[in-house]
Amino acid sequence: MRNTPLKLQVLDVLKKANRPLSVPNILEILAANNLDAHKTTLYRLLSKLQAQDLVQEVLLDSNISYYEFNDKQHHHHFSCVVCKETNCVEDYELEKRIHKLEQALLQKGMEVAEHQFSFTGRCRACKVL
Repeated sequence: MRNTPLKLQVLDVLKKANRPLSVPNILEILAANNLDAHKTTLYRLLSKLQAQDLVQEVLLDSNISYYEFNDKQHHHHFSCVVCKETNCVEDYELEKRIHKLEQALLQKGMEVAEHQFSFTGRCRACKVL
């Protein structure tokens, strides 16, 4: 896959975001940086970046797909039910406990392939509304 201006800009946007972004979020940031992209083109690019393991899709309880740069560090997310903003939650103690639970399940004959865990609620800005 060639390093097109759109590809480089999208990767840069996702690296700097430090949180998952929806396609409308990405398009807005690209437009602010004077780079217009069609929504279909962006979805196609994100799909290719996922196939290259550079970007991962984050699916939460909503019907919205979010995308983030794949830094290979497993983490979870908090999604605001009001503004729909999603943020990364990194908690190594939680990961240790989940790993311990996965080991207990394995001893019972259940092998965990992956897990999804997210928080929902109101973010700081929406909490005061």
